[in-house]
Amino acid sequence: MESRRFKLLKRNKFLLFWCRFFVELNAMQAIIQLFYLHRGLTFPEIFYLGIAWSLASLIFDIPTSFLADRWGKKKTIVLGVAVNILANLSLFFCFNFVSFFLNTFILSLSFSFFSGVEDAFLYETLKEMKQEGVVLKTSGKYAISTKASKLLTPLIGVLIAHSLSDLQFNIILSINLIGSVIAFLFAGLMIEPQKHLEVVTSRLRHLKDSFSILLRSSILKKITLNKTLIFIASFVFWKTYQKPLLDMGLSVFMLGVLYPVFNSISILVFSKTEYLFKKFDQRLIFDLPVWITLVGSLIFAVSQNKWLSFFLTIFLVITGVIREPFFTQQIQWRLKSQNRATTGSAIGFLKSLLDIPILLFCGYLASFSWRVVLLVPVFLSALTLIFFRLQQKDILLELPPKS
Repeated sequence: MESRRFKLLKRNKFLLFWCRFFVELNAMQAIIQLFYLHRGLTFPEIFYLGIAWSLASLIFDIPTSFLADRWGKKKTIVLGVAVNILANLSLFFCFNFVSFFLNTFILSLSFSFFSGVEDAFLYETLKEMKQEGVVLKTSGKYAISTKASKLLTPLIGVLIAHSLSDLQFNIILSINLIGSVIAFLFAGLMIEPQKHLEVVTSRLRHLKDSFSILLRSSILKKITLNKTLIFIASFVFWKTYQKPLLDMGLSVFMLGVLYPVFNSISILVFSKTEYLFKKFDQRLIFDLPVWITLVGSLIFAVSQNKWLSFFLTIFLVITGVIREPFFTQQIQWRLKSQNRATTGSAIGFLKSLLDIPILLFCGYLASFSWRVVLLVPVFLSALTLIFFRLQQKDILLELPPKS
């Protein structure tokens, strides 16, 4: 390999990290529900926006992976960032449900160009460099980029929008737009790694196999539904908590403080997954977030104390993602190598299918009260504990030997 080519490939890891960092940068996140309400949406309509995201994921997640194989992964990522710029720009002009629904659909579409494509881009870069052995280490560092970008920007956002005025919201939207433009510059500097045609020609068959494996294997179905139902429960709470906390007397600034806490905990756990898995009872790792979702949602629904609700929010928001690396390990250890790349798409597809009816129902409940909406995460966590709870025998403690 030419020295110049190797250096350019090595630079891909740096560029991809910062591309995702800036495309994930969102100064509006800590007050996004308040922004929607300010722009004229109702509380039920906020839940219906989630349907737009899921619809776009259902339609585009799989086709964009094929586009990346045929057209090139770098070009697909660049196109995704360009669509992300369009989504952030259009948000300046959203003032009703239809415009916000279209904006959410476009924003979800932009991330569909990243879904699975980044992992393949990173893997093929390392493969050409003959460094496949550091894929897990490099992927872990890359995954931190999505959390690192949210450590301070939501807090900066609430400092700017302390009185929730039109001008302040527009300043925050400008920050998000600038972030997307910077991400586009990083994406444009990447170089396309060599394609591996055996992956391209067999992706459709492997995707079909992945769906078949998930449906046939009782343990993989249990793991997938345990993971997915609690993620959706956490998402429903995330769609709910901001206005209630504000009504309880919590300041806008404290809404921003939540995000450095959320993401610091996530980064800490993601960086210590192997240690935690070996040190603690494995069943507790999978069960505790489910119990937190069940009990925490019930307490939040009846609480009038802003500080109790504030601390409950910290735990309830992270329950959906804190177990992610542990589930990834359990799923990947049970799959053949050729199915690993496509199983994530299959699980994402199933999640989006569940999202739509659940969010429709949440929107209906929201027309009565936000407190009633929290019965949904209570129900989903109870359902998980009754039917999809992982037993010790279900948890692999090490990679099984190849058969």
